[in-house]
Amino acid sequence: MPYKISEHIADIRMTAQGKNLEQLFTDIFFGIMYVLKPAQKFATEKTEREISLKSLDATDLLADFLNEVLSLASANKESYTHIIFYKIQPTALRAKLFGISVESFHRNIKAVTYHEVKVKQTESGVWEANLVFEI
Repeated sequence: MPYKISEHIADIRMTAQGKNLEQLFTDIFFGIMYVLKPAQKFATEKTEREISLKSLDATDLLADFLNEVLSLASANKESYTHIIFYKIQPTALRAKLFGISVESFHRNIKAVTYHEVKVKQTESGVWEANLVFEI
């Protein structure tokens, strides 16, 4: 598993590493979809959503990206199974989400909090992230 999830009474903490920003954001994207889990096993309607974001830095970009994914999933009742990044830089991204329509989720995530969120690149070039989901 490329990400680690730790639960708390009102929060879920996640840490992840990636060889580049795309891998880091992709792994965390799959982590958040794992936490949400669709309530039913089968769905027939496939969906696609595009995201384009600009932020001050990689930390804000990660929080903005995940909040956008959560917002789209909740508003449209969709679970995303795949993502393609067309562009990803420390301050901007453009991506397409692919998924399925769902009736509900096993767990709701209210938001990615800015408390304790941190994205950094280590001296060896690995990207690391720590974040907290409010449930």
